[in-house]
Formats: sequence, C-alpha cells, structure tokens
Amino acid sequence: PHTRTTNTMSDNAKNLELVKEYMRISYSPTECKGEESVKHLVAPNSVMVAPTTFPDTKTVEQYAAHHKEVMESLDDLHIIKYDFECASDNKVALRYTATGSHNGKPWRGLSPTGKKAQWQAAALFELENGKIKKFIKDWDKLYMWTQLGWPVEQCIVKPEEVNKA
Repeated sequence: PHTRTTNTMSDNAKNLELVKEYMRISYSPTECKGEESVKHLVAPNSVMVAPTTFPDTKTVEQYAAHHKEVMESLDDLHIIKYDFECASDNKVALRYTATGSHNGKPWRGLSPTGKKAQWQAAALFELENGKIKKFIKDWDKLYMWTQLGWPVEQCIVKPEEVNKA
C-alpha cells in the first residue's frame, strides 16, 4: 500500500503499528471478545464517531464490542488489504478493503442470507500518549448491505432507536 509520513519515522511507524493492532483485534473472530480485547490500546475517555451505523457507540472500546456482534453475523469478516496508510504526528488514516459472508447469526432480525460482500472503508484515528483517543469510521455500507441481500430500511438505525433499552 501507499504510505505517507511527515514526522519522525519511528513515531509514525509506532502509531501506525498500534492502530493496525487495534484493527487486527477488532476484525478477529477469535481475538475480539469485546471492550477488554482492545483496552490496552485505547486512551481514557476515547471517542468513537460512526453515526450512520453505530450511533449509540460512543467510545473506541464500545466499537470493538459492537463489531464483535457484526462478526457473529458475518462470521468470516476480515480485512483483505490496506489500500492506503498515512501516519503524521498523532494522526493515522487507513483506507482498507474488507469482505464477509452472512453465514452466522441473524443481523437485526435478518436470517443469514449466505451471501458474500466486499467493500472499502476509511478509518481516521487520533492518538494521545501512545493510545487511541478518537476513531472516525466510514464505509460504503449501502453497497455492502445490497451485496448481502439486506433491506436498507432494516439496516439503518433510526434516531428514536438509539439508546433504547
């Protein structure tokens, strides 16, 4: 992949390595057990931003827990490759390609379709004292949902559903 750096290589390389370790764990059906799996990589009071798919996810640790639920439905979900990597000062940006099949548990009431999807995603990270402080994620979820045979209206989390007990 293309890599761009502007700070000392060692600091940038360490930040990139830390973020990719977080991604590796978060995308591993065997390593990701939820929040505890990534706690050692995350700064106190972290912030997660993924409002269109994970609107009730407020911390970087919570994302790992919610992503574990996704992996229970897409039970072979994994990152194929990193298309772009950029580390500069305390920021890391990744563009990656992922794939997964809906062969696991039902997702939001949708029975397993057996269909496979491949999509691209962007992940932007801000680090503080060598830990992930902020994570902003966006991906082509409509394309993914269509490939999986998931109706969009069942996938979108409506504002009134956020934080509903």
